[in-house]
Amino acid sequence: MRDVAQRAGVSAGTVSRVLNGHENVAGPLRDRVLAAVRETGYATDRAGRVRSQRSGERVHEIGFLLSLPYLAHQDGGLMSPFWAHILQGAQAEAHRSGASVTYEALPGDARVLPQREEGPRRFGSALLTGSAPPDLVRSMLASGLPLVLVDNYLPSLEVDSILANYAYGSELAVTVLLEYGHRDIAFVGGPLQQEGGIRHAVSTVELRAVGYRNALAQFGVPFRPQITETCDLTPDGGYQAMRRLLQADQHFSAVFCANDPTASGVLRALAEAGLEVPRDVSVVGCDDELGAVMAPPLTTVRLDKQAMGAEAVRRLQYRRDNPTAAPVTIMTPVELVNRASVATPPA
Repeated sequence: MRDVAQRAGVSAGTVSRVLNGHENVAGPLRDRVLAAVRETGYATDRAGRVRSQRSGERVHEIGFLLSLPYLAHQDGGLMSPFWAHILQGAQAEAHRSGASVTYEALPGDARVLPQREEGPRRFGSALLTGSAPPDLVRSMLASGLPLVLVDNYLPSLEVDSILANYAYGSELAVTVLLEYGHRDIAFVGGPLQQEGGIRHAVSTVELRAVGYRNALAQFGVPFRPQITETCDLTPDGGYQAMRRLLQADQHFSAVFCANDPTASGVLRALAEAGLEVPRDVSVVGCDDELGAVMAPPLTTVRLDKQAMGAEAVRRLQYRRDNPTAAPVTIMTPVELVNRASVATPPA
């Protein structure tokens, strides 16, 4: 695009507007850009535009690319209600601007942008959703594809990101347990980074862990790593993590779970052990994906998932029109939903 802009004597933003079919470019200027496109050999079909057979209008196609490496071992699709709500918000916002959003799951071991013509390269821009590794993000940025990360946070890379305010939400969740009098609060999070240490491989789970530790510190409660466990953030993962905590014979009166599916597995393991929630152990989740239908109904942190998807599309549209603008990280608001899974600790 910079080559085209230089040849046509215009800004990269003007080139982006022409390639994406915007009407706010004068005819002669548009012709000059298109001539420069032809002269430089720019592959215009790679810009992700498809022609509507009904009206002949150009439609910008956005790829909703879901990358969850920590679930690479799971059978079946990666789509869950959590991601579906984000996708719905993105589709609704894209529809308002005449664009379309297409879902595609990326392989769990993806580290570079797939080369196949029918793959993500056919899109004009992309929402890279989930816990995509830095190598994959670098590959997509290098390809020139306009890109926004959704529910991911990689501050070492210059890329736009949209996520919920997880650190603050986790502080709210753990603070409500502390205010009820709990001091031994376990944490069931996600997988850790392969190189070791205590940092989580999923950046947004690491933000939850930061909120967990911050809340403890504000109440003067020491962090006890021996009552923290990891899992793949699925119901079965939460179940196995809670079984390990119980077998370790470490005292805890409450559990903060990185997401609601994990919490559902924790509840099952506690019930099998003869422990009642919240009489014996209080449990709090995060994301409000399943909280209302659990038994007991789960106290959790509610995220506006559709707003995340809509904001991501708006940022992507801005990025296409302003390719040299500084990248930003946008955090959507969260709120604590009090239900029936928290009580004072047993005597």
